[in-house]
Amino acid sequence: MEQGAQVPVRANNAPAGTVFDRWIGVASEINDPNASSAIVTMPDHSLYIYATYRNTDASVYTLAVNSGDGDGTSKSNSILNIAADEPPAGYSFDQWGGDTQTVMNVYAPRTTLRMPAAPVAVTATYKVIDNVGDGIPDTWRANYFNGDGTTTNAQSSASADPDDDGFSNWDEFRAGTSPTNPASVLNLKGTFSASNVMIRFPSVFGHRYRLEETSDLSAPSWEPVSYNIFGDGKQKEIPSSLGRASAGFYRLRLQDE
Repeated sequence: MEQGAQVPVRANNAPAGTVFDRWIGVASEINDPNASSAIVTMPDHSLYIYATYRNTDASVYTLAVNSGDGDGTSKSNSILNIAADEPPAGYSFDQWGGDTQTVMNVYAPRTTLRMPAAPVAVTATYKVIDNVGDGIPDTWRANYFNGDGTTTNAQSSASADPDDDGFSNWDEFRAGTSPTNPASVLNLKGTFSASNVMIRFPSVFGHRYRLEETSDLSAPSWEPVSYNIFGDGKQKEIPSSLGRASAGFYRLRLQDE
């Protein structure tokens, strides 16, 4: 089969007293591992998959794979495949997090786990490809400064501020703004309706944000609106309410990884 070919697969009828459980041997290549009739998209290598069955009255448990493939249900003790999504530009796969007690190799983007008699949730995590060692991805540095991003100069170091906007390259990277354009800044936008507010801002993959509010800037006491807002490169929308206050002020903070 050619790479990319879509191949239908159908499980045999379940033996007496059993029902179809799950396809195993694949993760990202199959459209639904819990469907007895499914579609496999051929990768650039051969595949061996097979249908598994469980007793009709056997318990099933849920596997949730965040930032990856392999979601579904299965009986306990099944050996299930999981596969991490492709890393964003400037990142590489780091490890699996979450319920990893039965994961065969937490450092492999494609691996297996033994399903316990309990729900499982695992998450693929990624790390910056950073040959300089200052936390800024090589690809980000190369995008804005000459070179391949693996070395620095006076303009491209983490502490430099080449556009003189008061924010270092490290700040610009974390905020998702341009280090060479003083007009490029992180800002919040809001839509107000009576006492309801919708706060919007562009997020950056791999960063976490904290939105805070106060009703009095003269003696501010900032209260959290939302914690651990995970950046995915898309615009975030966070609802809030002014309550009885006549005005509200908001600020966005980057949380350390």
